[in-house]
Amino acid sequence: MAEKRAIVGTVVHHDLTVADADTVRDFYAAVVGWNAEPLDMGGYADYVMAEPATGAPVAGVCHARGGNASLPPVWLAYVAVADLDAALRRCGDLGGAVAAGPFGEPGGRYAVIGDPIGVAIAVIEASDTGEGRVESQPSPEGAGPRSGTMVGIDLTVPDPEQIRDFYASVMGWTPRPVDQGGYVDYEMTDGATGSAIAGICHARGANAGLPPVWLPYVAVDDLDGALRRCTELGGSAVAGPFGDAGSWRYAVIRDPAGAHLALSGAGSSVL
Repeated sequence: MAEKRAIVGTVVHHDLTVADADTVRDFYAAVVGWNAEPLDMGGYADYVMAEPATGAPVAGVCHARGGNASLPPVWLAYVAVADLDAALRRCGDLGGAVAAGPFGEPGGRYAVIGDPIGVAIAVIEASDTGEGRVESQPSPEGAGPRSGTMVGIDLTVPDPEQIRDFYASVMGWTPRPVDQGGYVDYEMTDGATGSAIAGICHARGANAGLPPVWLPYVAVDDLDGALRRCTELGGSAVAGPFGDAGSWRYAVIRDPAGAHLALSGAGSSVL
C-alpha cells in the first residue's frame, strides 16, 4: 500500500476473505476491471486488487487461511483510529464485541469488531506519525472518481439511531442528519474536517431490501455492462439499478462467495 498521511476516522483499506480467493479474484477483475497482483503468503497467494488506470492498490481478496481463517466472508472496511485499545474498549462498553485480533505491530495494529447487531468492520491504529495506508491516488481536480476506485461505504439497519451512536463513539465520527421525507438517515463525517466518511441508513424506501453489512461502493464506467458480467460469472444483482440515465446510478450485487458490494456509475460519489 502507498504510504500517505491517514486522517483518523477515514477508511484506509478494504478487504474480503473467502474460501476460494481465486474465483472471487477473477470475478472482480471481470466485473470491476481491477488488476490482481499476487501476494505470497507462504504456500498460497492472496491478492491485491489494483485500480486499472494507475495500478494503485484498491482492496485485498484473501483466502480464509492463517490469520484470516476466522474472518467473516464480507467486505471489511478498515477505519483509522488514534488508539486501538481505547476504541475496542468503547466497542465493548456499547454492546459490540471484538471478532478477531488485535493483530500486527504498534503503529499498524488492527482488529475486526462486530457492532451491537453483529455487523463486521475493522479498526486500524494509525501510527504515531499519522502515517497510514491510502488505496488510490486522487483524480484530477474537477474530475469524478475513476473506474475501479472506492467512492463510499453505507450501512442499512432497522435502527440507525442506535448504530449511529455506536460508530460516533468508537470511530469518532460526527452524525449529520439527512432528511428522507418522514425519517432521517445519517451521513457520518470526520470530526476534524467535516468530510463525509460513511452513511448509516434506515431499511426503508430503496434501502428496504439491502443486507445489514457495510457496503463499499465501487465506481465503474459501464454499470449495465458490469451487471451483465456479474450474472454471467455466478453473481447476482440484489437491488437496483437505482438512479436516472445520465446521472449517478448504482446497484447492489452479491458475488459468487455471497459477499455484497455496490457498483456505481463512474463520475459521481455516493457521499
